[in-house]
Amino acid sequence: MRSDTPRPSRPVSRSASVLVAIAGGSSLLLGACGGGDGSDASPAASTATATSASSESSSGSSEGASASVADAASPGFGSRRTGPAVVSGPITATPGSVDFGLVAPKTVVDATFVLRNDSDAPVRILASQPTCQCTAVEMAGKTIPARGSIEMPVSMETSGAVGVKQAAVSMIFEGVDTPMRVGLQAEVAYSVVARPLPYITTFGPGNQFDPNRLAGTFRLESVDGEPFEVRSVQGDAPSFVGHDPAQDPPRSAYELRYDFRGLAANDVPKYLLVETDREDCPLVDLRVRHPSTRITPGFKFSQFRSMLGRAKAGEPNTFSIEVEEMGPLRFDMAYALSPDATADLVSQRSDGENLLVTVEVVPRKDFRGMLEVPVTFVAGGRTSEHLVYGLVE
Repeated sequence: MRSDTPRPSRPVSRSASVLVAIAGGSSLLLGACGGGDGSDASPAASTATATSASSESSSGSSEGASASVADAASPGFGSRRTGPAVVSGPITATPGSVDFGLVAPKTVVDATFVLRNDSDAPVRILASQPTCQCTAVEMAGKTIPARGSIEMPVSMETSGAVGVKQAAVSMIFEGVDTPMRVGLQAEVAYSVVARPLPYITTFGPGNQFDPNRLAGTFRLESVDGEPFEVRSVQGDAPSFVGHDPAQDPPRSAYELRYDFRGLAANDVPKYLLVETDREDCPLVDLRVRHPSTRITPGFKFSQFRSMLGRAKAGEPNTFSIEVEEMGPLRFDMAYALSPDATADLVSQRSDGENLLVTVEVVPRKDFRGMLEVPVTFVAGGRTSEHLVYGLVE
């Protein structure tokens, strides 16, 4: 049963609050996890944008015949879009790319490519190599018959963090000089999304910091059009504008105002965390671009942060992340210097170049609410923090 007022979760490791207000009555653009442009009547609070860091996506080399996924907005949940065929010598791959559209976190999506051989001799596939361990394909050693074709099934697993996920499969054919590459893309999103851009920026023209952008608005909406509640923003109860939760029913879309003007630079959050009452979307995070929030990891993590989603207090909750260009290096440990949770390295699997690492996070038994934990990874005498978020119940 819905409550009449939002129920904020207890925040973690915050030294200052973030003022957020919600304005009803706006028409919104459909999109994926992130936010949108908005205006503020206050002269000190200018228009700003909101969205999640798409720079966390990973992709393969651009060498050889390849197909890239279009830059247009992703199709919705359950929809997909295919790209034109790609050609390498006598071999044609159809389609050349697949955009799976909006996909829920930790979901496996599948596609089938058709490899056609237009020559009069059979062609053997010498290698089929995905660009990440999230993608599975087994075609090495198979032969495409002369003037014939075979199917190539490919699967890709999305991560627990929202944003664009890109992968590719590179193939080498016997007797063909140019490699071929087919592309895969999915926009990982929960059922509540922000549009049109997935980050909040305090930078203006010329990528210069603009203090007038320390306040602004972003927008949230449900993909399926169902009403939902915003329970908290950065652990605080939101301040509503144009919407009274005691009198007005829940909406399917809200406009929210953020205000970092009262925060010291080091207290501006790297991600703005929004809690909703949706079972399938406990948290929406929006990357905050500010001079003090730059993330420079010591290892090449495939994404800047990981999401636990709904987590259980006192119980193990796991997340996996790919770390690129590790070669023979392995992690010695992973730990959390936090009074609210512990972290331990569970497993790591290498494909010769990249590592797929799984970490277990156990929140304190009496902890409830929004959990923000920096997990430290150690390997080869180097350390690097990785942000992990979750909603502990």
